[in-house]
Amino acid sequence: MNLIKKKMLAADFIILASPVYSHNVSADMKALIDRLSYWAHLFRLHGKPGAVIVSAATNGAELVEEYLSKVSRYMGIIVVDRTSIFTIDTEQEKENKFRKTLRTILEYLNGVKITKTNEDLEASFATMKLIMLAQPKDQAEFRYWHENRLFECDTFQEYMDRMDRLRTSPTQWQERT
Repeated sequence: MNLIKKKMLAADFIILASPVYSHNVSADMKALIDRLSYWAHLFRLHGKPGAVIVSAATNGAELVEEYLSKVSRYMGIIVVDRTSIFTIDTEQEKENKFRKTLRTILEYLNGVKITKTNEDLEASFATMKLIMLAQPKDQAEFRYWHENRLFECDTFQEYMDRMDRLRTSPTQWQERT
C-alpha cells in the first residue's frame, strides 16, 4: 500500500477504473478506496487531473462513475474525463471512447490544458474545512490541515495556486512563518 500511495502522489494523472458489479465498484477498487479513505479528508491528491473509467454490461455505470468521481473529488483530484464502456458497444464505439479519453489525458500531461477547480470541488473543500475546524486541535487530520495551511485558504483554487508556487519556490512557505 505504501508503494501505491507513493506512486499516486508522484503521478501526473490519476485514473480510477472499475467494472460494475451489482451497481458498485469491484471489491479490489473498494479495498483501495477504503485504504485511502483518510485522504478524502486531506485533499491529498490536490489538483491532479484524473479520469474515471467504468466498464459495464448494460447498466449501473452512471452510479459507479458518480461514486468514483465523488471519491476522486474528496481526494483533491480534478476529474477531467468520465467514460463508460459497455459490452453492447461496438468495437468502433469502444475505440472512439478510449481515443477521446486518451486525447484528454495527453492534453493534460503535455500542458495543453491545466487543471482548474470546479463548483463541486469548491463545495467539497468548503464542507471539509468546516468539519476540520470543528475537530480537536490534536487530531491528526486537523494537524495536517494546519501544518499544510489549508485553513488559510478560502478556496480550493487558492490552495492549488499556493502549492504550485511552493513547488516553484520552496522557500516561499518558510518566509511567511
